[in-house]
Amino acid sequence: MAAYFRALQVTLREWHRVGFLWAGLTGLATLAGPFGTMDALSFLARACYWGGVVGVAIALHFVTRHVQGYLPAHRASRAAASGAYAVVLGVLLFGVNVWLFPGWEGGQFAKLLWLIMIVVVVVGAIHAVVAWLRPADAAGGVKDVSADAFLARLPLHKRGPLIRLEAQDHYLNVVTQNGSELVLMRMADAEAVLQGIGLRVHRSHWVVPAEIRQVARHQGKTSLIMADGASVPVSRSNLPALRAAGVVPK
Repeated sequence: MAAYFRALQVTLREWHRVGFLWAGLTGLATLAGPFGTMDALSFLARACYWGGVVGVAIALHFVTRHVQGYLPAHRASRAAASGAYAVVLGVLLFGVNVWLFPGWEGGQFAKLLWLIMIVVVVVGAIHAVVAWLRPADAAGGVKDVSADAFLARLPLHKRGPLIRLEAQDHYLNVVTQNGSELVLMRMADAEAVLQGIGLRVHRSHWVVPAEIRQVARHQGKTSLIMADGASVPVSRSNLPALRAAGVVPK
């Protein structure tokens, strides 16, 4: 229950920042009237148009970030997800513009490409602002690649030797010898930062071998009893690596 309330608090703080981001970008675009919207739309219509565009862009940003959590943590996969993001939002904008603005029915392909380029600019602005608001965790990225920097994300009284990590949606439950705390970060990025310190034993679990107190087997399934008393499941695909590391007996 305590973990649930911690997750709720972190989520509410994030949505508070997202609300300011949406309002700020919408207000800026409404006042500036870029890409011909100043002449084509009234102030109220511009506010509705850009509010919708920015809202959909932010929603797709978080969907893309969630999808990236299931992709390999390298530039090619992230670039592919971002490219798909730009195409989807570009197509949606094109449909809205055909409906709203006269003359959008002709030369569709060139206009679609133009919209995709606009999306790239908008997405870049969103990524930049999100990174500024949350520099340590922007878009699941890692700005400092040291274990000390990772532990610095925790409150002072909970910093200490790591025991394990557990993925919970967009967050990691970081368990140390001094307690646990939810951190907004992808498991793949944490694993890269903490390389050589621990091992991935399951899609949602990472452990420090020295903190394993017992290896348990039940009905063909393997689990690890950790120093904090938690039972961590071991996936079949991870067993060979754990056996090779001497964590699980052969």
